[in-house]
Formats: sequence, structure tokens, C-alpha cells
Amino acid sequence: MVKNKYVEDENRNLEAVTIITNITEKKQAEINKQFLIQQSKLTEIGETLSALVHQWKTPLVELSAVAHKMHYYNKKKRLNDKDIDDFYNIIMKQTVFMSETMDSFRGFIKASNKAISFDISLGISEILDILKDSLKYNNIQAEYINVLEKNIFIHGYPNEFKQVILNLINNAKDSILEKRKKEKSNIQGEIKIILTQIEESVKIKIVDDGLGFTNNIENKIFNPYFTTKNDGIGIGLYMAKLIIENKMNGIIKAYNNIVGAKFIITLPKGKENDENLNS
Repeated sequence: MVKNKYVEDENRNLEAVTIITNITEKKQAEINKQFLIQQSKLTEIGETLSALVHQWKTPLVELSAVAHKMHYYNKKKRLNDKDIDDFYNIIMKQTVFMSETMDSFRGFIKASNKAISFDISLGISEILDILKDSLKYNNIQAEYINVLEKNIFIHGYPNEFKQVILNLINNAKDSILEKRKKEKSNIQGEIKIILTQIEESVKIKIVDDGLGFTNNIENKIFNPYFTTKNDGIGIGLYMAKLIIENKMNGIIKAYNNIVGAKFIITLPKGKENDENLNS
């Protein structure tokens, strides 16, 4: 695109200045950015499916045990009305749990079409519900500390926000597992998610006791394709920065902790009734 702009020279005469903007390059840059976000989303979906498998193992085992018990009671001619009611309640409890887990997964993978106000604590809790069995399986304790005096709403994209939280917790988990492998130890890992409020902002701290950062790479880890993992592609944290800073007007920073690493997300508070506002 070519634009002409007129400016005055030192003798106050008008001179034409031609400005050429390469729209093709801008469009391609935006396409590349969206591709990276989508690629990262697919990676996180894989992680979430893995968590879903862990969550479904327990109810499936429970349902299998109920089926065997019902079959055994029936063969022994001792299946009474109370047993049937008990078995029914167990089956319904487990199937409802599995259905709710699937709904959470389906809600996560669905893109947010517009910015709305959402309960930030609820968003974090939903991700922890998805990951709890996967973390338990890997002997990692996740502690969620919410020191807010009331429910706080932020304005933005809820599913993309949850994608960021999922990515950071999975990174913390990977760092803890890598530390165990390096130290040939299987001690319990710990991830803390701390939600606090400072004036008109909300802070989310995600702290782990994994390997932490080496060689002062805290500022590099948000660059596209930068990774410290052998099988990593280096777009997860880049995507997190795009979502938090470009789409939700927040800030995300990474720090070395005394032990492990710490990520801090700062977001402006929204209003409970501003669902129809644009970001």
C-alpha cells in the first residue's frame, strides 16, 4: 500500500513523502502468529488427553469392580434390592464424574470467540481438576492458595487463559520429573499456585521445586522456538506471553526461585457484568 503525506521543509514549502507499507508481510506475520498459537494448542490438547486418561482410570476400575460383584452376587443368588440400589448409586456417581471430566475437556479445547468477564479462581480450579490425577500419578502435590477476599473477575478469553495455566503447570511437572531423573531420586514434587490481589490487579504465582533456569535464560524462554527440552518445540511459553500480554493486557514474568522456578502473571481486574465489552 502506498500513501502520500505532505510535510513542510525548513522554508515552509510543502513536500510530498511517499510511505510504502508491505501489507503482505504484515498479514503473513499475523498468520504465522496464529499458526504458532494453534500448534501450541494442539500440544496442550495432547497433554490434556493424557490427564484425562489418568482421571478415567479410577472410575473405570470402580465400574469394572461393580460389574464383577453384581455378576458374583447374581450367581450366588444373593443379589437383593439393597445391593442393586447400592450398585446403581456407584455406577451413576462414576459415570457423572466421567461425563463432567469430558465436559471440562471439551470446554477447554473450544476457543473463546470474544473477551468476557470470568471468575479467575474458577478457571484455575477447573485446570487443576483436569490435572489432579496426572500429578498424583507422578507423585507431585499441587497446592492451590487463594487469598482473595471475594471472587475476582478478569476480562479476557477464559479458555485461552486456562491454556496458559495448563502450560505452566505442565512445564513445572516436566521440570520436577527431569530433576528426579538427573538426581536419580523419586521424592515428592511440589507445585504451588497462589492467587493474590494488589490494588486493581490480580497476581497468579506458579512455583515449583524442579530444576529452575540455568544460564540466565529467564528472558529467552518466551522467544518462539526456544526450548530446553529434548523433545520440545518452544512455542508454549511464547503462546502464553501472546495471550497474557497481547490479548489480555497483562504481564507474565519468569524467575529463578530458591529452589525451582517461579512464574508470575499480573492481570487487570474486570467487572462481573461486563460480558459484552470488547477487550
